[in-house]
Amino acid sequence: MLLAIYFLIILGFIVYSARTLKGIPKLKLVEKLKEYPKVSIIIPARNEADTIEWCLDSVTKLDYPRKEIIVVDGNSTDGTYKIAKKYKGIKVFREGKLPKGWIGKNWACWLGYKKASGEYLLFTDGDTWHHPKLLISSIAYMQKNRVDFLTLGQKAVMRSFWEKVSLPVIFFIIMLNNGGKRINDDKSKDLVVNGMYILVKRKAYEKVGGHESVKDNIVEDFFLGKRFKSMGFRLRFLAAMDYFETKMYKNFSEMFEGWTKNFFAF
Repeated sequence: MLLAIYFLIILGFIVYSARTLKGIPKLKLVEKLKEYPKVSIIIPARNEADTIEWCLDSVTKLDYPRKEIIVVDGNSTDGTYKIAKKYKGIKVFREGKLPKGWIGKNWACWLGYKKASGEYLLFTDGDTWHHPKLLISSIAYMQKNRVDFLTLGQKAVMRSFWEKVSLPVIFFIIMLNNGGKRINDDKSKDLVVNGMYILVKRKAYEKVGGHESVKDNIVEDFFLGKRFKSMGFRLRFLAAMDYFETKMYKNFSEMFEGWTKNFFAF
């Protein structure tokens, strides 16, 4: 009897999980747009010499005619700044002294916004890879669905044993906990935000106060998204594993530190 009950519980969990994850829509690639609003791609980067070329090679090849790329270096000590400066047409700035009350990445994003001139702002990380059609497809989705804040789920390129063991479980729990269709329901308080890819309308970003409004928050991506949603802006999360990748951690210590900060903040 107990075995039968246990089996039914496991079966129910599997069915629920499948239905929940199935409810998360996927980004569809498009080839062209009628209009191309200018997009400022803002990349905060600190000590990412092993991935910054991978990232910049991909964003410079994005099939989007009206874009500017801004790298804000967080006083790197590993050559990240020098590597970024080699790319023609990319604006590269140093973060400088961190003001009181700010967390480094938030300050870098805010500085990038101050230097940007685009109607849309894309905040992405220096350890990401973008399919050539990723940006144009993201803008197309936002235009068609009148979205103010778009964030994407990525494929994690797992290089270490501990990443392969733990990251799939962590990602699964996060997505399962927040629900499939609920995260894109304007009436629901649930949301999932991936700070590795946040594409927003500039006017909406300014109305919520941008990264200055979450300047001292470790999980700034989640709380920035929460501000957008609480103020009535449309937020959407899409899966884009075939078109967007990241190399998150080099080793166990980096992974442990990263997830510890996130879980502690929550």
